[in-house]
Amino acid sequence: MTAVVQAENLGFRYGDEPVFSRVDFSLAPGDFAAVIGANGAGKSTLLRLMLGELAPAAGSIRLFGCEARRFRDWPKVGFLPQSAPTAGENFPATAEEIVMANLFASIGLLRFPRPKHKARVREALRLVDMGKYSKRLISRLSGGQRQRVMLAQVLVAEPEFLLLDEPTTGVDEAAAAALFALLTRLNRETGLTVMMATHDTERAAAHVSRVLCLENGSLLELDKAQLDEELRHKHKHPAPVLELIS
Repeated sequence: MTAVVQAENLGFRYGDEPVFSRVDFSLAPGDFAAVIGANGAGKSTLLRLMLGELAPAAGSIRLFGCEARRFRDWPKVGFLPQSAPTAGENFPATAEEIVMANLFASIGLLRFPRPKHKARVREALRLVDMGKYSKRLISRLSGGQRQRVMLAQVLVAEPEFLLLDEPTTGVDEAAAAALFALLTRLNRETGLTVMMATHDTERAAAHVSRVLCLENGSLLELDKAQLDEELRHKHKHPAPVLELIS
């Protein structure tokens, strides 16, 4: 079975400043993983490497068996950025119009959505429990509701792999809890592979199947005992050697 994402001896640096080195991990289809770590540990950088926005300083990272920088089958990958709760807050469009925008390539230039496109939009909004708000202007939705609409916009393209960058930033506790419950349901019911960068370690521990921790330039997958230590703020990685291949 081909891994959804696989990193081997992965390293990255900004200029002369190393971020992490010798990172190895893989995700299988259906995994639900969280990447935790302090600010500056490299969580968002790791996601950007997966999206092909950055080039590794060492090693490799692959999506569905293809080097990320050469990957072209992007409909398989959905990405929800940190800005999702504020996206479109001043834009004069309804929830369904925002979601439909991600089908324009399928609809075609200067063409109208067909029944199959409208059905996909309805289903995507239903999946995120926003069906009854389809005609509501996105500017009239709460931050948590806007986040769900932006997630529906990603899901309408029917990705196989969903990446989220700090998805609970900018939303209240109720919206954060609802989002984790929603992602858990999508993962279990549809088999969607999910990976998120998050500071919300406690909530992630209650929902995800795997927890990867970036700290001091290394990545470690935490077992239950280590995760309990992390939740008690005692977990530390062994200090790595941050020597990246030029």
